[in-house]
Amino acid sequence: MEEKVSISLMPVQRDLLLKYESDFVDSALFRLISVSIKKGNTYEIYLHENQLEELLNQIFELSKHEKNEKLVYKLDDLHDYLSEFYDEDDEEMDAQDKRIMEIVGDPEEADFDESIDTFYKYLKTNLSFPCEVTGIEDFQWEEYYVVGPGNKAEYEHLKKKKPSYRDRYELLEIIQDADSEWMMCEGDDLGARVRRISDKKEFVLGLSEIKATDKKSKNYELLDDYSVWFVNNR
Repeated sequence: MEEKVSISLMPVQRDLLLKYESDFVDSALFRLISVSIKKGNTYEIYLHENQLEELLNQIFELSKHEKNEKLVYKLDDLHDYLSEFYDEDDEEMDAQDKRIMEIVGDPEEADFDESIDTFYKYLKTNLSFPCEVTGIEDFQWEEYYVVGPGNKAEYEHLKKKKPSYRDRYELLEIIQDADSEWMMCEGDDLGARVRRISDKKEFVLGLSEIKATDKKSKNYELLDDYSVWFVNNR
């Protein structure tokens, strides 16, 4: 019998899910959340991996259709948190390794500059533009505010002019030898010219720092493959 995954939810995380009772496709899955057992300061739920995968898909759909930006952030954070409990199948990992090797060859033997040029040409041909993307984690300038002592009000003000990893963007094109203050690995990473959806401001971000919002799309796979390769080989 398939073992269940034990998941601890903070009250605010559970309450967030309970808001969407009428939107849950699987009522039995919602019931597991609503009757979860409180242990100390958290609620414990026990899900089979296929149930956890379904919950992740449900949260993704909720985020995709939610109009309230703050709730979108909370749903995305919850999705990232629950994803840590999901054991990705070894076959999926092997499939990604195989895809990367088909593009650049053996990463351990390939020259970085030649490989990134090859990856650029491959992505240029296979990515569909425009594509909705967001940040994988806080951008370099945000670290002081997200994990450091930065003032919250100041952070909210700066985000109006600077790109945030929580924003949604349209990916317009990818650039070789990009020059941008917003890239963590300027000079190594490919550039991503994006347009912020909320105010149409354009930025050049590091391609390895963004992901497609549609996790079922080919673009998501392509960008994820590039990010994994870049982080492991730069």
